[in-house]
Amino acid sequence: MLTIATMLLAFAPGATLSTHPTTAQDSTVEARTDWGLAESSRQMLIQRCAQCHSPESQDRKARRALADVADLATTAEEFVTAGDPDASELYYLILDGDMPPEDSDVAPPTEQELALLHAWISGGATMPTGAPAPVLQDSEPESVSASHYVARSHPLWIHFPLALIPVALLASLLARVTRKSALDTTALFCVALAIPSAALAATSGWLHAAEMGPTEGMDLHRWLGVGTAVASLLAFLVRKRRALFLLLLAVASGVGAAAGHFGGRITYGPDFFPW
Repeated sequence: MLTIATMLLAFAPGATLSTHPTTAQDSTVEARTDWGLAESSRQMLIQRCAQCHSPESQDRKARRALADVADLATTAEEFVTAGDPDASELYYLILDGDMPPEDSDVAPPTEQELALLHAWISGGATMPTGAPAPVLQDSEPESVSASHYVARSHPLWIHFPLALIPVALLASLLARVTRKSALDTTALFCVALAIPSAALAATSGWLHAAEMGPTEGMDLHRWLGVGTAVASLLAFLVRKRRALFLLLLAVASGVGAAAGHFGGRITYGPDFFPW
C-alpha cells in the first residue's frame, strides 16, 4: 500500500495533502488544491511534530534536536538526504514509529502521509514556492566572544571535581585505616586538582546559564556547583585537621553529586532520572 501510494504521489505534479484528524488531539489541516508536495509535507510535519518541535514547545530536549519543524529549509538541511528517503533521518524516525513518541497525544502519520513524505524526499526535497532553500555550503562563521567558549566548556570541567573529590575522600578514609601516608598524599593531590576544576566548572556553568536564559532548577544547580567549589577549597585549607578535612570532603562530595543530578535534569528533562 505504501509503495503504491508513494509512486502515485511522486509522479503527480500537483500532488496535495488532504488529511482528516485521527484523534481528538490532532489539529486539522485544511485541504487545499494549491499545495504541492513540499508545502503539503511541511503542513503534515507541523500537524504531527510541532507539539514538541516548535518555539512554543516546553520540551527542551526536543527543541534542541529540532527547534522548529515548520522551518522546512532547516529541517531538510539537517535531517533529509534529498532524493534518498532511506538515508533521511526524518523519514526513518517517523517510519519506525520513533516520532511522534509513544506517549505523545498526537497520532502517528497515516500511510498516505508517509507516502507523501517519501515522495517529497524522492523528488529532491524541494522547498515550497517562496521558501528559502536549504544552505548546502558552510557559511562564514559568526564571531563569538571568549566568554562563549568558556561557557561551552562547562561539560568538560564538571567531570573533574565530581570524580576527584570522592576519590580524595576515599583515599583519606583508607589512610586512617591503613595508616599509609601515601594515601594522605593522594587525597591532597586530588583535592588540589579538584579546586581549580570546580572553580572552572562553576564559572563556565554560570556563563552557560546566562546564555540559556531562565530555566527551571537552574538557580539550585549553579549554587550547588558553587557550593562544591567552596567546600573543596575549605577542605584543602583545613587539611591538617583530619576530622574537619574528612567532613568537608564528604560535604563537597554530596553537594557535587546533587549539582550533577540537577544538571542532568536540566539537560535531559525531569523524567530522565526522576527522584
